[in-house]
Amino acid sequence: MLASFSPPSYTTGELIPMHSGPLTSVRSPLRYEASSIASCPPLPPPPGRLASLLSPPPAPYALRLHASLPLVACLARLGGGGAASLEARVRQGYRAQLSLGGLPAAARRGKSYALGYPLGGVGEAGEAYVNNHLEFVVQVHETAGGGASVVGFEVAAASVRYSHARWPSPEATNLRPEEVGLKAEGGALTLTPSLEAIPFTYNVTWLSSPLPYARRWEQYVSLPEGASIHYLSLSGSLATSLLLAAAVAAILVRTLRRDLSRYDADDEWADADGEAGWKYVHHDVLRPPPRPLLLASLLGAGVQLAAAAFATAGLALLSYRVHSLAPLLFAAAALPAGLAAAWLYRQMHGRQLYSLTAALAGTVPGLFLAFLFLLNTLLRAEGASPAVPSDSMLLLLSLWLCLDAPLVLLGVVLGSRAPRLADPVYTASIPRQVPYQPWYCRAWPSALLGGLLPFGCASIELAVLFSCVWNQRIYFLFGFLLLMMLTTTLVCAEVGIGSCYFQLCREDYRWWWRSFNSTGFAGAYLFIYALLYARSELQLPTFTACVLYYGYMAAAAIAFYLVTGTVGFLASFAFVQTIYSSLKVD
Repeated sequence: MLASFSPPSYTTGELIPMHSGPLTSVRSPLRYEASSIASCPPLPPPPGRLASLLSPPPAPYALRLHASLPLVACLARLGGGGAASLEARVRQGYRAQLSLGGLPAAARRGKSYALGYPLGGVGEAGEAYVNNHLEFVVQVHETAGGGASVVGFEVAAASVRYSHARWPSPEATNLRPEEVGLKAEGGALTLTPSLEAIPFTYNVTWLSSPLPYARRWEQYVSLPEGASIHYLSLSGSLATSLLLAAAVAAILVRTLRRDLSRYDADDEWADADGEAGWKYVHHDVLRPPPRPLLLASLLGAGVQLAAAAFATAGLALLSYRVHSLAPLLFAAAALPAGLAAAWLYRQMHGRQLYSLTAALAGTVPGLFLAFLFLLNTLLRAEGASPAVPSDSMLLLLSLWLCLDAPLVLLGVVLGSRAPRLADPVYTASIPRQVPYQPWYCRAWPSALLGGLLPFGCASIELAVLFSCVWNQRIYFLFGFLLLMMLTTTLVCAEVGIGSCYFQLCREDYRWWWRSFNSTGFAGAYLFIYALLYARSELQLPTFTACVLYYGYMAAAAIAFYLVTGTVGFLASFAFVQTIYSSLKVD
């Protein structure tokens, strides 16, 4: 059951707030404000409400509970180039987005829903027409107190050519058709250079629904045809990943048990046979890696991203509005990130804790905010909607400076005071020379193979996420998402342990960075998939559209690299500590 909180209730005749979103298209990642084309002026926001300052702009449609009169929203005048601009958006497949009572407007598409409604379409002769009439269907659930809550919001758009005898004033909105002598002439309203004004009309139908407010999202997430194939494919992928993890674990446990039994039974382990393999490098295996500050910063960022991702996915099982909490969850995850980074940095004998704090606080959030600022600048120059509105940008900046950075500092302080894990073996003062390694045992082949398995585990669900994000569909398989995340974590740990073990068997003790990059290379596969997806599914007509898509996908790939690399490293670190603490060394 899908949960929500404090359902709003409305009385008969009360105006239900409707908000207008940006214009979106599945063919382009660029978004545009609804006011950038010929449209009706929005209704004034309710006075005296702080929430209205942070909400999307109001829509021009006045929906009052149980009032079903057809209304004329406005007569939108087309200025110079207005018809051409609207025609361009129609031909690019843009849709208008509306929301009522917190629910997005959705148009039926078979057994599923598509968010928003199309601005228009293209006829058989190639002429573009505009959808200027909307049919709203609002489902309400009657409450015990005599009010009603919105539990469904559908919209159907049509193109109607009207004639009108008079219009009171250019500012007049939400009038009855008889007030302006509006008559439908039949046929679609074609966009031509001679078109001077567009009358926008709407009607609303109110339906009583037994669906409670807490379950109102269920009808939005009804599965389309072929969904059973998705379930079957995802289940097969999860089963394969679990079998692979079990097989790798069984091989490692069996091999290590045999090695430890042989080594422990031999008192003179220092001979040539006993010195072979992973035991031979016990005096160098805990030698601090190069650039420990950078490695600890990346590990802390990975812990922060992983903690925020798991918390968001877990809470998404309870409420679909959890996306509004994601920035807060990420900022709160800075505490375990700082603690883990400082503790691991001390394990590497690092001492520059102030530099670690600055690097960790600025690595992920600082660079991402800088990217968003650059992206907003490019989008405004293009005339498109900003990636993040100014008030949201200010909120993110405040979260970074007032919550994220202080929690990082607190975590670093706590991590630096935590007891350091005793080294199971001592480190020699002179590094041992690493034997010659064949090409397939070097860093790049190890990363290519190590990143393939975690990406393969997550590939099916990632394909669904790509389709939902860029095709403007509602994602709802949070149970499968959480299961995929858990399985990918398990596979990353197994791959990291396996890669580390076989590297040590080749007498190569430089496992610190290798264990991070081997599983972290899954992020590179994610970006390659994004390149192929853009080539086959998207149209990126401008430089700004390319920057928007590839910038977001690069950020997602880096985040995936940090999370998968962190899991592989932590598993390898625990593995090294375990096997060498079980070793009898005189």
